[in-house]
Amino acid sequence: MPHEALRQAGDEVFHFYDVDQLPELAFDHAEQIRAAVERVRNKASYSTLPCWLLPERFTLTQLQRTYEQIFGETVSRGTFRSRLGIKVGDMNPGEAVDQADILIATDQFQGGSQRPARLFRVNRLSLFKRASW
Repeated sequence: MPHEALRQAGDEVFHFYDVDQLPELAFDHAEQIRAAVERVRNKASYSTLPCWLLPERFTLTQLQRTYEQIFGETVSRGTFRSRLGIKVGDMNPGEAVDQADILIATDQFQGGSQRPARLFRVNRLSLFKRASW
């Protein structure tokens, strides 16, 4: 179910919790959630999984925030780009910006309070050629 649909349902229907600070749960539900979170974090450390949690086109900042939310760790822009093998410098539309040819620069930009941010898309479901997160 899309996050927007959940948000529209209102707080009286759904309650969101930090997965690292869950309330007491019945049966073995806490263990099931712990195992699921561990699996997501593990897969996200070497695959494009976080990319698929974003819209079809996204900024590198949005991708970085997604990784940070998954791992519960804030990193600098340079560290994030280094971990994913993202090239620094000019990015041409249609070109891959990472060593594994997964993130493709588009010719679209998203405006903001500062200079517009280039939008990217995922080339294919694959694995990043890099060390674990």
